[in-house]
Amino acid sequence: MKKGFGIKLLGLIFLMLINYGCDQQTKKIARTQLHENQRISYVNDMVHLQLAENTGAFLSSGSNLSEGWHTLLLKILPLLVLLGMSLYLLFSSSFNTGQFISLACVLGGGLSNVLDRIAWGSVTDFMILSAGKLHTGIFNAADLSITIGLIFFILFSFQGEPKDDNEELNVSTASKE
Repeated sequence: MKKGFGIKLLGLIFLMLINYGCDQQTKKIARTQLHENQRISYVNDMVHLQLAENTGAFLSSGSNLSEGWHTLLLKILPLLVLLGMSLYLLFSSSFNTGQFISLACVLGGGLSNVLDRIAWGSVTDFMILSAGKLHTGIFNAADLSITIGLIFFILFSFQGEPKDDNEELNVSTASKE
C-alpha cells in the first residue's frame, strides 16, 4: 500500500460521514417538523420547506419503473458506482486535495440517498429555492452535497497540485552544472 493511504482512508470516511450525518439529521427534522401539504417560506419567499417522499431519483425520474428495474437502476447500480468511485479516489494519486474533498462530499451525499432508497424505499426531500419565476425542484442536503461537490470538483480540476519548490530548485541547479 502507498504511503499516506491510512490518512486518505480516514479523511474519506470522515468527510463522507459528515455529509451523511448532516443529510440524515436534516431529513429527520423535516419528517418530524413538516407535515404533508404544508409549505413554509423564508427569506422573502426564496427558501421553501415542504415535505416530499421521492421514490425515484433526480426530480422523481425512475419512480414509475418496475420493481426489478427500480432495484437495479436506483439501488444496486448507484451503490456499485459509489463503491467504485470510493476505491478509485483512495487508490489514485491523480486528485489534488480540493478534488479529493469535493468527491468525498459527492460520495457522502450519494451514499445517504442510496441507503435511504434501500432502507425506506424513498428519499425525503424538503427544500425548494426560488427567485421570482425561477425555482429549483425539491431536494435535500445530500443533493446539495452532491451538487456543490461536483461544482467544486470542476473548479479544482483547473488547479493542479502545488509544485514542490525543491523539485524546481533541483532542475535549475542540474541545468547549471
